Amino acid sequence: MSKLNKIELEATNKFIQKFVDSTIKTLSRNLDKDVYKEIEFFINDCVEIKNLNEFKDSSILYKVDYSAGLDTCRLGVLVPEELISSISDVLMGGAGVVTYSGKLTELELNAAGDLGKKIFGDIEHTLERLYTNDFGFSTTPLILTKEMPKYGDEFENSEFDILIDQTLRVNGEKEYTIGLLVKATGLKKTLTSLEILQTETVEKINLRSSIKIDQLAEVKIDITAELGSTKIPVKSALELVRGSLVKLDTLDNSDIKVFANNIEVARAQVVAVGDNFGLKITKIIAPEERIKIV
Repeated sequence: MSKLNKIELEATNKFIQKFVDSTIKTLSRNLDKDVYKEIEFFINDCVEIKNLNEFKDSSILYKVDYSAGLDTCRLGVLVPEELISSISDVLMGGAGVVTYSGKLTELELNAAGDLGKKIFGDIEHTLERLYTNDFGFSTTPLILTKEMPKYGDEFENSEFDILIDQTLRVNGEKEYTIGLLVKATGLKKTLTSLEILQTETVEKINLRSSIKIDQLAEVKIDITAELGSTKIPVKSALELVRGSLVKLDTLDNSDIKVFANNIEVARAQVVAVGDNFGLKITKIIAPEERIKIV
Protein backbone atom coordinates (compact mmCIF):
# COMPACT_ATOMS: atom_id res chain seq x y z
CA MET A 1 0.00 0.00 0.00
CA SER A 2 1.32 3.46 -0.91
CA LYS A 3 2.49 5.70 1.90
CA LEU A 4 0.81 8.67 0.18
CA ASN A 5 -2.87 9.00 -0.74
CA LYS A 6 -4.14 10.69 -3.90
CA ILE A 7 -4.37 14.18 -2.36
CA GLU A 8 -0.90 13.85 -0.85
CA LEU A 9 0.50 12.71 -4.21
CA GLU A 10 -1.01 15.74 -5.95
CA ALA A 11 0.47 18.05 -3.32
CA THR A 12 3.84 16.30 -3.66
CA ASN A 13 3.87 16.79 -7.44
CA LYS A 14 3.05 20.47 -6.99
CA PHE A 15 5.87 20.85 -4.45
CA ILE A 16 8.47 18.94 -6.47
CA GLN A 17 7.57 20.85 -9.62
CA LYS A 18 9.07 23.94 -7.94
CA PHE A 19 12.32 21.98 -7.50
CA VAL A 20 12.22 21.03 -11.17
CA ASP A 21 11.53 24.58 -12.40
CA SER A 22 14.36 26.03 -10.29
CA THR A 23 16.79 23.34 -11.42
CA ILE A 24 16.09 24.02 -15.09
CA LYS A 25 16.64 27.75 -14.58
CA THR A 26 19.92 27.18 -12.74
CA LEU A 27 21.26 24.76 -15.35
CA SER A 28 20.23 27.08 -18.20
CA ARG A 29 21.94 30.01 -16.51
CA ASN A 30 25.20 28.20 -15.76
CA LEU A 31 25.71 25.91 -18.75
CA ASP A 32 26.81 26.92 -22.26
CA LYS A 33 23.61 27.46 -24.25
CA ASP A 34 25.35 26.34 -27.44
CA VAL A 35 25.89 22.92 -25.85
CA TYR A 36 22.82 22.57 -23.64
CA LYS A 37 20.38 24.11 -26.10
CA GLU A 38 17.27 22.56 -24.55
CA ILE A 39 16.85 21.23 -21.02
CA GLU A 40 13.66 19.40 -20.05
CA PHE A 41 12.77 17.87 -16.69
CA PHE A 42 9.88 15.45 -16.11
CA ILE A 43 8.37 13.96 -12.96
CA ASN A 44 7.57 10.33 -13.84
CA ASP A 45 6.37 8.64 -10.67
CA CYS A 46 6.28 8.74 -6.89
CA VAL A 47 6.56 5.29 -5.34
CA GLU A 48 7.46 3.52 -2.14
CA ILE A 49 11.10 2.45 -2.12
CA LYS A 50 11.65 -1.30 -2.46
CA ASN A 51 15.24 -1.10 -3.67
CA LEU A 52 17.51 1.41 -5.38
CA ASN A 53 19.50 -1.04 -7.48
CA GLU A 54 19.00 0.93 -10.69
CA PHE A 55 20.94 3.82 -9.15
CA LYS A 56 23.58 1.86 -7.22
CA ASP A 57 27.17 2.11 -8.46
CA SER A 58 26.24 4.56 -11.23
CA SER A 59 25.07 7.63 -9.29
CA ILE A 60 26.33 10.08 -6.73
CA LEU A 61 24.09 10.87 -3.77
CA TYR A 62 23.44 14.38 -2.52
CA LYS A 63 22.05 14.56 1.03
CA VAL A 64 20.84 17.82 2.52
CA ASP A 65 18.75 18.86 5.52
CA TYR A 66 16.04 21.49 5.19
CA SER A 67 13.59 23.18 7.51
CA ALA A 68 9.99 24.14 6.85
CA GLY A 69 8.45 25.93 9.79
CA LEU A 70 9.47 24.09 12.96
CA ASP A 71 10.21 20.80 11.21
CA THR A 72 13.61 19.65 9.96
CA CYS A 73 13.70 16.99 7.25
CA ARG A 74 16.24 15.34 4.98
CA LEU A 75 16.34 15.12 1.21
CA GLY A 76 18.37 12.83 -1.02
CA VAL A 77 19.12 13.25 -4.72
CA LEU A 78 20.62 10.48 -6.88
CA VAL A 79 22.33 11.90 -9.98
CA PRO A 80 23.99 9.74 -12.70
CA GLU A 81 27.77 10.07 -12.69
CA GLU A 82 27.66 10.16 -16.50
CA LEU A 83 25.55 13.35 -16.31
CA ILE A 84 27.94 14.86 -13.75
CA SER A 85 30.89 14.08 -16.04
CA SER A 86 29.19 15.77 -19.03
CA ILE A 87 28.09 18.84 -17.06
CA SER A 88 31.54 19.23 -15.49
CA ASP A 89 33.13 19.17 -18.93
CA VAL A 90 30.81 21.96 -20.10
CA LEU A 91 31.52 24.01 -16.97
CA MET A 92 35.22 23.73 -17.74
CA GLY A 93 34.77 24.93 -21.33
CA GLY A 94 34.26 21.63 -23.12
CA ALA A 95 31.46 20.45 -25.39
CA GLY A 96 30.00 17.95 -22.92
CA VAL A 97 30.88 15.01 -25.16
CA VAL A 98 33.01 12.85 -22.89
CA THR A 99 33.58 9.14 -22.45
CA TYR A 100 32.59 8.30 -18.89
CA SER A 101 35.36 6.17 -17.39
CA GLY A 102 33.27 4.70 -14.55
CA LYS A 103 34.72 6.98 -11.91
CA LEU A 104 34.49 10.72 -11.36
CA THR A 105 37.65 12.76 -10.93
CA GLU A 106 38.12 15.15 -8.03
CA LEU A 107 37.81 18.04 -10.48
CA GLU A 108 34.44 16.73 -11.69
CA LEU A 109 33.21 16.25 -8.12
CA ASN A 110 34.20 19.81 -7.20
CA ALA A 111 32.37 21.18 -10.23
CA ALA A 112 29.32 19.09 -9.35
CA GLY A 113 29.46 20.29 -5.75
CA ASP A 114 29.58 23.96 -6.76
CA LEU A 115 26.68 23.57 -9.19
CA GLY A 116 24.70 21.64 -6.58
CA LYS A 117 25.06 24.51 -4.11
CA LYS A 118 23.69 26.92 -6.73
CA ILE A 119 20.74 24.65 -7.50
CA PHE A 120 19.80 24.22 -3.84
CA GLY A 121 20.23 27.97 -3.31
CA ASP A 122 17.83 28.78 -6.16
CA ILE A 123 15.31 26.20 -4.90
CA GLU A 124 15.47 27.77 -1.44
CA HIS A 125 14.89 31.26 -2.87
CA THR A 126 11.95 30.04 -4.97
CA LEU A 127 10.22 28.28 -2.07
CA GLU A 128 10.79 31.23 0.27
CA ARG A 129 9.19 33.53 -2.28
CA LEU A 130 6.24 31.26 -3.07
CA TYR A 131 5.38 29.77 0.29
CA THR A 132 7.13 30.97 3.41
CA ASN A 133 10.24 32.73 4.65
CA ASP A 134 10.67 29.86 7.13
CA PHE A 135 11.89 27.44 4.44
CA GLY A 136 15.61 26.90 4.10
CA PHE A 137 18.38 24.35 3.55
CA SER A 138 20.25 24.10 6.81
CA THR A 139 23.41 22.31 5.71
CA THR A 140 25.83 22.24 2.81
CA PRO A 141 24.91 19.25 0.61
CA LEU A 142 26.84 16.09 1.51
CA ILE A 143 28.06 14.23 -1.58
CA LEU A 144 28.57 10.45 -1.43
CA THR A 145 30.21 8.44 -4.22
CA LYS A 146 30.51 4.69 -4.67
CA GLU A 147 34.15 4.87 -3.57
CA MET A 148 33.14 6.00 -0.07
CA PRO A 149 32.52 3.40 2.68
CA LYS A 150 29.13 4.84 3.67
CA TYR A 151 27.80 4.78 0.11
CA GLY A 152 26.67 1.15 0.23
CA ASP A 153 24.84 1.66 3.52
CA GLU A 154 22.59 4.24 1.88
CA PHE A 155 21.24 1.52 -0.42
CA GLU A 156 21.13 -1.36 2.04
CA ASN A 157 19.59 0.59 4.94
CA SER A 158 18.12 3.71 3.39
CA GLU A 159 16.61 6.26 5.75
CA PHE A 160 14.22 7.27 2.96
CA ASP A 161 11.04 5.44 1.98
CA ILE A 162 9.72 7.43 -1.00
CA LEU A 163 11.35 7.66 -4.45
CA ILE A 164 10.30 10.41 -6.86
CA ASP A 165 11.49 9.23 -10.27
CA GLN A 166 12.45 11.99 -12.72
CA THR A 167 13.93 12.30 -16.19
CA LEU A 168 16.32 15.00 -17.39
CA ARG A 169 16.38 15.31 -21.19
CA VAL A 170 19.08 17.28 -22.99
CA ASN A 171 18.56 18.67 -26.51
CA GLY A 172 15.57 16.40 -27.05
CA GLU A 173 17.79 13.29 -27.21
CA LYS A 174 19.97 12.27 -24.30
CA GLU A 175 18.01 11.24 -21.18
CA TYR A 176 19.15 10.72 -17.59
CA THR A 177 17.18 9.20 -14.69
CA ILE A 178 17.34 11.17 -11.45
CA GLY A 179 15.93 9.98 -8.15
CA LEU A 180 14.63 12.28 -5.43
CA LEU A 181 14.50 10.57 -2.02
CA VAL A 182 12.29 11.64 0.89
CA LYS A 183 10.71 10.18 3.99
CA ALA A 184 6.90 10.11 3.85
CA THR A 185 6.35 11.43 7.38
CA GLY A 186 8.71 14.36 6.86
CA LEU A 187 7.27 15.11 3.41
CA LYS A 188 3.72 15.30 4.78
CA LYS A 189 4.85 17.68 7.53
CA THR A 190 6.56 19.88 4.94
CA LEU A 191 3.53 19.98 2.65
CA THR A 192 1.29 20.89 5.59
CA SER A 193 3.69 23.50 6.94
CA LEU A 194 3.90 25.21 3.53
CA GLU A 195 0.09 24.96 3.22
CA ILE A 196 0.40 22.99 -0.01
CA LEU A 197 -1.42 20.13 1.70
CA GLN A 198 -4.41 21.29 3.71
CA THR A 199 -6.36 18.97 5.96
CA GLU A 200 -10.11 19.20 5.56
CA THR A 201 -13.09 17.89 7.47
CA VAL A 202 -15.51 15.46 5.85
CA GLU A 203 -18.21 18.13 6.08
CA LYS A 204 -16.14 20.60 4.04
CA ILE A 205 -15.34 18.01 1.39
CA ASN A 206 -18.99 16.99 1.03
CA LEU A 207 -20.13 20.62 0.86
CA ARG A 208 -17.61 21.50 -1.83
CA SER A 209 -18.48 18.36 -3.84
CA SER A 210 -22.17 19.28 -3.86
CA ILE A 211 -21.60 22.71 -5.44
CA LYS A 212 -22.36 22.94 -9.15
CA ILE A 213 -20.18 25.45 -10.95
CA ASP A 214 -22.91 26.42 -13.43
CA GLN A 215 -25.01 27.72 -10.53
CA LEU A 216 -22.29 30.26 -9.81
CA ALA A 217 -21.42 31.23 -13.39
CA GLU A 218 -22.86 34.76 -13.12
CA VAL A 219 -21.41 35.55 -9.70
CA LYS A 220 -18.90 38.41 -9.96
CA ILE A 221 -15.52 38.13 -8.26
CA ASP A 222 -12.66 40.58 -7.83
CA ILE A 223 -9.53 39.82 -9.88
CA THR A 224 -6.29 41.39 -8.68
CA ALA A 225 -2.64 40.94 -9.62
CA GLU A 226 0.33 41.26 -7.29
CA LEU A 227 3.36 42.67 -9.05
CA GLY A 228 5.60 42.11 -6.06
CA SER A 229 6.37 43.16 -2.52
CA THR A 230 9.21 44.36 -0.32
CA LYS A 231 9.95 45.62 3.16
CA ILE A 232 11.50 49.02 3.86
CA PRO A 233 12.15 50.93 7.09
CA VAL A 234 9.59 53.51 8.19
CA LYS A 235 12.27 56.17 7.70
CA SER A 236 12.61 55.21 4.02
CA ALA A 237 8.85 55.22 3.56
CA LEU A 238 8.63 58.76 4.94
CA GLU A 239 11.29 59.90 2.49
CA LEU A 240 9.37 58.68 -0.57
CA VAL A 241 8.55 61.40 -3.08
CA ARG A 242 7.16 61.47 -6.58
CA GLY A 243 9.63 59.68 -8.83
CA SER A 244 11.14 57.52 -6.08
CA LEU A 245 12.01 53.94 -7.02
CA VAL A 246 11.17 51.00 -4.77
CA LYS A 247 12.76 47.65 -5.61
CA LEU A 248 10.36 44.69 -5.42
CA ASP A 249 11.14 41.00 -4.89
CA THR A 250 9.79 40.07 -8.34
CA LEU A 251 12.59 39.00 -10.68
CA ASP A 252 12.84 40.17 -14.29
CA ASN A 253 10.48 38.25 -16.61
CA SER A 254 9.08 36.21 -13.71
CA ASP A 255 5.38 35.47 -13.41
CA ILE A 256 3.19 37.49 -11.04
CA LYS A 257 0.43 36.15 -8.84
CA VAL A 258 -3.23 36.53 -9.84
CA PHE A 259 -5.91 36.47 -7.15
CA ALA A 260 -9.67 35.96 -7.25
CA ASN A 261 -11.31 37.28 -4.08
CA ASN A 262 -7.87 37.28 -2.40
CA ILE A 263 -7.17 33.61 -3.25
CA GLU A 264 -4.34 32.83 -5.66
CA VAL A 265 -5.72 31.18 -8.81
CA ALA A 266 -3.10 31.72 -11.51
CA ARG A 267 0.26 33.09 -12.60
CA ALA A 268 0.61 35.62 -15.41
CA GLN A 269 2.82 38.01 -17.35
CA VAL A 270 1.98 41.73 -17.69
CA VAL A 271 1.26 42.79 -21.28
CA ALA A 272 0.20 46.04 -22.96
CA VAL A 273 -3.35 46.09 -24.38
CA GLY A 274 -3.78 49.34 -26.26
CA ASP A 275 -3.47 52.14 -23.71
CA ASN A 276 -4.06 49.74 -20.82
CA PHE A 277 -2.21 46.93 -19.14
CA GLY A 278 -3.48 43.36 -19.21
CA LEU A 279 -2.48 39.91 -18.01
CA LYS A 280 -1.39 36.94 -20.08
CA ILE A 281 -2.14 33.82 -18.02
CA THR A 282 0.82 31.42 -17.99
CA LYS A 283 -0.34 28.94 -15.38
CA ILE A 284 -3.65 27.96 -13.79
CA ILE A 285 -3.79 26.61 -10.25
CA ALA A 286 -5.12 23.04 -10.10
CA PRO A 287 -8.95 22.70 -10.11
CA GLU A 288 -8.87 21.14 -6.66
CA GLU A 289 -7.37 24.38 -5.38
CA ARG A 290 -9.49 26.75 -7.53
CA ILE A 291 -12.75 25.31 -6.24
CA LYS A 292 -11.91 26.87 -2.87
CA ILE A 293 -12.58 30.28 -4.40
CA VAL A 294 -16.33 29.69 -4.17
